This record gives sequence, structure tokens and C-alpha cells, in this order.
Amino acid sequence: MKPFKIVLRFIRRGLLCLLLTYEAILISGSIITLMFGGPHGVVSWYHHVFEAHLIGGKCVGDTCTFKLAPSDLDRLGWARFWAIQFFYVILTVLFGSIEWRSWKRKH
Repeated sequence: MKPFKIVLRFIRRGLLCLLLTYEAILISGSIITLMFGGPHGVVSWYHHVFEAHLIGGKCVGDTCTFKLAPSDLDRLGWARFWAIQFFYVILTVLFGSIEWRSWKRKH
């Protein structure tokens, strides 16, 4: 039973670190882009974040074209983008609270 708990704790901490890193990059990128690019820059930043999952690229010379994954903002809309971001925040808070309780229990 102990190795199973260790593996679950490792997975939980790894996911928490990934989610915290993602949230930090999203928030800091949004702030920096707002300061230097205005609202239009933030929209471009969110497009970049949401459309980062690219499938199948063809490069000819210096130009590369990609077919977007199912996360295309024009097709799915901003509501889905914000729903996904909210889901990531909920997961981050959930994993953080679980980690906080387990840390508090040990000390």
C-alpha cells in the first residue's frame, strides 16, 4: 500500500507543479501583454495559448502552415476558453488544498 501512496503523491505533486507553472505563465503573460500590447495584444496572447496544440505541420522554406487541433477559438468560442481556464484553476486549488492538508498533517 505504501508504494501506491508514494506514486499517487508523486503524480499529484507533478500535476500541481505543472498547473502552477501554467497559471503563472498565463497570468504573467497576460499582464505583460496588456502593458505593452493593450487589449488587442491580450487577445492575441489568448489565441496563442489556446491554439498552441498544433497538429500536422508543413514547412516550405521559411513558411510553416499548421492545421489546428479541435481547440480552434473561432469554432469553439471564448466561453469554452474561459471554461477550460476555470477548470485548470479548480484543479490547481484542489491539488493545492490536498497537498496543504497532507503537509499540515505531517507537521
